[in-house]
Amino acid sequence: PVRVDARVDAYVPNTYIDSEAMRIDLHRRLALVETEDELRELEAATIDRFGPMPEPVENLFAIQEVRIKVAKLGADYLVFRSGRATVGPLVLGSGELRELRQRIDTAVYTTARKEVSLRNDVFTGAIQLVDAILDGRRAA
Repeated sequence: PVRVDARVDAYVPNTYIDSEAMRIDLHRRLALVETEDELRELEAATIDRFGPMPEPVENLFAIQEVRIKVAKLGADYLVFRSGRATVGPLVLGSGELRELRQRIDTAVYTTARKEVSLRNDVFTGAIQLVDAILDGRRAA
């Protein structure tokens, strides 16, 4: 299982879904999603039923999206704290690293720790980092 430690507000507020049972069900359904397509379907169904998602609910979906993508990478964790996203452990070859740097030139790969990190103040930057690593692997 992939661990995502993100210091963001991620919950379903009772102002969005007033039924506690429905809030719990959304959390359960979200945790069971295994593909990006399933995630998009659940997101569309949630918006259709309850309206536009507030930021904490968007963050819940973003965390699950990152979990799915980090699993594709074969990494064990993504940590987002104090404006820094870190993904690991990853072994990147020179071609993969070159591709990553072409996509995000401020990403840092630490060979000793087998981690890729990026300074970014918003959690979506963590998603962009994971996407760039995935794209770099495909291209390399």
